[in-house]
Amino acid sequence: MDNDEDARIDRTDNLLACIRNVVTRSYRESGLMQKAISKRTGIKPSQLSLLLGGKRAIFADELILLIVALEIPLPEVFGPELWREYERKMAARDRKSY
Repeated sequence: MDNDEDARIDRTDNLLACIRNVVTRSYRESGLMQKAISKRTGIKPSQLSLLLGGKRAIFADELILLIVALEIPLPEVFGPELWREYERKMAARDRKSY
């Protein structure tokens, strides 16, 4: 892999982390138990726990299942606030690398 591809993977990982933050926040605000979310999505409770805790990556199919199960409005997931969070995260990362 070259540096451009590494940088692109890093940006993607950071963006997915921001999206996971939105999903996790919505999950906490929903008041639902992980067991209920697991039942709605088909994601095993152990995997859901790791995913929501940031211990493993979120995959596109899981993201869609969680957005639907939690009834998260798409602007919350993909709107300007998410992009601002992503830009802050990338700026902080860039400051650390200097």
